[in-house]
Amino acid sequence: MASKWTKTPWLFTLLTLLFLIGLGIALLNIEKGTLHLSLNAYHAPLLDWVMRIYTRFADYGIYIAVLILLIFYKAGWASLLALNAAAATIVVQVLKRIINAPRPLLWFSDNLPDVQLQLVEGFPMAYHLSCPSGHTITFFTLCLTLSWVCACEAKTPLRSYMPQVILFLLAVLGAYSRIYLSMHFAFDIWCGAALALIVCYVCSIPFVRKMHEKPFWNRNLRQKMTKTAQKH
Repeated sequence: MASKWTKTPWLFTLLTLLFLIGLGIALLNIEKGTLHLSLNAYHAPLLDWVMRIYTRFADYGIYIAVLILLIFYKAGWASLLALNAAAATIVVQVLKRIINAPRPLLWFSDNLPDVQLQLVEGFPMAYHLSCPSGHTITFFTLCLTLSWVCACEAKTPLRSYMPQVILFLLAVLGAYSRIYLSMHFAFDIWCGAALALIVCYVCSIPFVRKMHEKPFWNRNLRQKMTKTAQKH
């Protein structure tokens, strides 16, 4: 039997907090430009291809694809993802426009014009609205929500914990892709991950509690389609 601990994504949360602490220490001790150049130092043709493709998974299409899959599984989880995604999007877009920070390409051209950033050929670059990283908050929001699904639906601890570790690594890879592509600084992805954690917990805790109290949230599209087919 699964314990109560498996009913919350505590492992994903713990790993994210450790990630934020570690990156936060680096941010406090290493100058902004130096840290970016250090994290962006290694490039290879294969990595260029992987990063430019993988970073696109944080576009809104991934929300739609996962939402469709969750609708077939359980309406409550699909609704939770929609709620978290909407809240995270609103928060990040408002903050982007309030802060209006320059992206690495513009910042380096203004502050360290002699430094040549390593860029991925053909990848479209941006110059403004750097902080917080929208792609990072998308990766972490999606992965944390899926971790909540895995935690609540798992029948054994292993089935709860292993997906959370994998989802955390996928979220971190997505965040790093933004640095690799010089679309964001480390501080931008730190803010994106932190905001995702806050927004998801604020939205998810009351929603999940209510979800287990209402039979409606356990419905899914697959069952509805089966019942309709049986009637005919």
